[in-house]
Amino acid sequence: MNIKRILGENIKFYRKRMGLTQEDLAERLNISLPHLANIEIGKKFISSSLLERISEILAVSPSMLFYSPDFNNPKDENLASKVENALDESYQIMKRQIR
Repeated sequence: MNIKRILGENIKFYRKRMGLTQEDLAERLNISLPHLANIEIGKKFISSSLLERISEILAVSPSMLFYSPDFNNPKDENLASKVENALDESYQIMKRQIR
């Protein structure tokens, strides 16, 4: 499992679902188009602050940006829940620290 690739694929999925082009999202995030393209293909990772901005613009929780169908393995049922809870908790802590 490549977490950068999963993140990039999910950003691309939710971006398209919102009807945004790469150019639109890059502009809203105040990052370059090549940087966003590298994120979406899994070459680059993102900071927690960029993760928060992306999740707000795409109207999705940060944990959903890390979702992978691979987590649906019965052996890993509990793992997906633990990962989602940990990411949501981290997101809430970051929001409180930023305010």
